[in-house]
Amino acid sequence: MTPIGRFGPWAAIGVPLLLVFGAGAAFTIHAAAKIPWSLLLFPVSLYIAVQLIFYLLAFWARKQGRMKRNLVPMAVLCCLYGWITGLILIHYGSELRILPSDNGDCIGFSICMAVITLIMVPICVKYGVKIVDSLSQMDQ
Repeated sequence: MTPIGRFGPWAAIGVPLLLVFGAGAAFTIHAAAKIPWSLLLFPVSLYIAVQLIFYLLAFWARKQGRMKRNLVPMAVLCCLYGWITGLILIHYGSELRILPSDNGDCIGFSICMAVITLIMVPICVKYGVKIVDSLSQMDQ
């Protein structure tokens, strides 16, 4: 098993990178939009926490794809990640006045993500084995 195939190296590579990029994003938003740290700390911390949780869950979903030839967990995880991070960005972006007022954008965005999920899961069920097999051949 390659080092990246184990959880320890997977976390050791990704977690510090996510923390550094999250801190960099916070500094950029603070400097560019002149938002006080007191208002910025919770949204950025929440976003970084969601990033970390989904990154660590991706290890499990990746393993499901390779070992059981099942891409459904990865598809669902990707769609959930997009939905949750999108809601965080829409909500706090409009609250901090970086984006225009959300005016129901969260509802439309949620419907869009639900439709994408409903499309992706059957595709992964039908073509997932072929995709995993072709990726395995590329690894060799």
